[in-house]
Amino acid sequence: MKTACIAILLCSVLAPAQQKITRDFFALDTNKTSHYRGQQSPWPDDCCEGEATPLPFGVWRSLGSQVNWHQIALCEPRNGADPNDRCYFWDKLDGYLRQVAAHGEQTLYVVFDTPRFANNGLDTNVPPSDSDGADRYLKEFVTAVYKHAASKGWPIKYWECWNEPDVRNEYQGTPQQLLNMCRDIYETVHALDPSAQVVSPPFTSNNGVLGYNSPIDPENCEGHCSPLQRYLAAGGGKFADIIGYHGYGFPDPVDPHFSATAPPDQLRINVPHLTATVNTIVAKTGNSGKPIWMTEGACWYMGGARGAEGPPENDDRRAACYARYVLQFMGRGTSLVSWFGWDFGGPAEMLQEHNGRSDDRLNKGGKALWQVYNWTAGRGATVVEPCTPKGTLYTCTFTDAKGNTMLVMYDTSQDCDGSPVNCTTTDKTVAAQYKKWTDLEGKTHTITGNAVPVGRKPILLEGSAEPVKEPGKKK
Repeated sequence: MKTACIAILLCSVLAPAQQKITRDFFALDTNKTSHYRGQQSPWPDDCCEGEATPLPFGVWRSLGSQVNWHQIALCEPRNGADPNDRCYFWDKLDGYLRQVAAHGEQTLYVVFDTPRFANNGLDTNVPPSDSDGADRYLKEFVTAVYKHAASKGWPIKYWECWNEPDVRNEYQGTPQQLLNMCRDIYETVHALDPSAQVVSPPFTSNNGVLGYNSPIDPENCEGHCSPLQRYLAAGGGKFADIIGYHGYGFPDPVDPHFSATAPPDQLRINVPHLTATVNTIVAKTGNSGKPIWMTEGACWYMGGARGAEGPPENDDRRAACYARYVLQFMGRGTSLVSWFGWDFGGPAEMLQEHNGRSDDRLNKGGKALWQVYNWTAGRGATVVEPCTPKGTLYTCTFTDAKGNTMLVMYDTSQDCDGSPVNCTTTDKTVAAQYKKWTDLEGKTHTITGNAVPVGRKPILLEGSAEPVKEPGKKK
């Protein structure tokens, strides 16, 4: 039964064209980095005091930073399109936008959370009361945000329409109201700045994309298609420059540890299957050619899936899962991956303390993502073949900026377990052209006898035996 399940999951692992990985592939949601009134988590590029591990990235996403619509519009403005109206509180957003501009990044602002004055006092997940009509509240707010940021010299390039509309806690409106709001955001933003880009509503991986446990959407929607396909088939793509989705899930389709513990309906939520399904939906709804962004996600590590009864996680398992998860998106048609989040607590944490301390540092998971950045964007890498299994051994093939072939390898039959934690490996023979390998802690080792130890934590193989300065490393 497990073999059949794995075969189904692998059937849609298809590789789009080669993809160059730049810092714009990497995006982050943050929580305590506005540097407003004591929020002092280190900005990722400046990480960290006493341990220089700067993590460059291309796009800052606003969700989770306490700058949603209802957190900026604190009362009903007399003139909602005027950013100088007394009801608008900009200080916290300014703290983020200032740092985004200083580090040469871009902003993805999520238009989300209706203030109560705009929806007759209902919860923030309810659309504005006039979203079926003039939609004045929404249009004026978007205009005010744009004008405020532009007046400071921090123009917002990317805008996202709502957040996870297939989750009831996030959205309690009709599909038509959602389409209306996205249309009005799109038209308002483009009237203000024709070069700005709008991202479609990001439906979730398990419900919104994969269709409530259906293997894949049918060709014709008759009430059984995923919310993503229904939204785009209804014309939602007309009001989006970029197709967005959320991608929480397992990294790999073949993983004996997950297969032994997770329900079958959860196993299908792995990155290769998810990205292949998104690509199919985008194509069949007439949106081919538009960029596809995964605007929020993180790795389900051991025991992380609903209903899974795996052993408790540890820092090494977490590092392995973080790295494999991001690597699996590369070369599969998704051009941006946003990790949720930088300085949050919980299962996707990247910092050791994540409590707003300026002297915080990366944990092992954060260092793993730092290494993946250095291995790929830091080396000017292009994906030749995405991470693909032979049995449980995965190989991801890249070329660096000079055209030299690099391999990333890992083996999901291995594990990191015990007390103290021991990460098991198995020796694998590699071609003689590879002279060194680098681990997830950044340590470089010479290859002897054409064999490398491969475990659950990915390693990078390169041809030159000369040491490579990590691009993100400060002196």
